[in-house]
Amino acid sequence: WYCPHSPDDGCECRKPKPGLLLRAAAALGMAGRPGVMVGDKPADVEAATAAGVAGVRVRTGYGAGASDDDVETAVRRWLAGAG
Repeated sequence: WYCPHSPDDGCECRKPKPGLLLRAAAALGMAGRPGVMVGDKPADVEAATAAGVAGVRVRTGYGAGASDDDVETAVRRWLAGAG
């Protein structure tokens, strides 16, 4: 899934709004179930929170230097309940 809109369009699917995550969760049969959004921007974590799932920011891409976790470490930490 992706948002084809520009930041000025005011759509519900562009992060940090949760529309895209909610639509994906519904399509995958995951709506209302625990989950985690792993991303490299603050907007990723904000969208996760708005969608009712955990948000983890990692140090790849835009997150370089902003987090101590790489993707694998972040997911392992979340799965272990420390996320």
